[in-house]
Amino acid sequence: MEITATNAAAEASAAKVVNPNSILGQDDFLKLLCSQLTFQDPLNPMSNEQFAAQMAQFSSLEQMSEMNETMQVMQNNMQFAYTCQAASQAAALIGKNVSGMDADTGLMINGVVESITVENDLAYLNVNSGRIAVNDLLRVNS
Repeated sequence: MEITATNAAAEASAAKVVNPNSILGQDDFLKLLCSQLTFQDPLNPMSNEQFAAQMAQFSSLEQMSEMNETMQVMQNNMQFAYTCQAASQAAALIGKNVSGMDADTGLMINGVVESITVENDLAYLNVNSGRIAVNDLLRVNS
């Protein structure tokens, strides 16, 4: 009886537990599948349906992981495009007389836009030693 081999495998895998909150990757899934096939009961092996179901789960996991990476790239690209658009709109206001809420003090300021700055993906209009976030702009005069 090969109970000792199964116990040794269980002890080895129990000793490798690092963090219960960590996410299993495809390497971990393949190691688990190989261990499962290696230590299965020869008198009662895994059925083809079970094996196919686990491979389908693995394929699904891999596709979801790739989709998550693609979505993250898309989100970053959209954020960059938004920042560029806001900076472009703010740059078009240089030399114009504007009114809005000062981003630092919250007080109403007005004057000619001297320059723009972009911080933390937000565009600011520099007016009379104050700055107005493009979102807080109330009025633009010629």
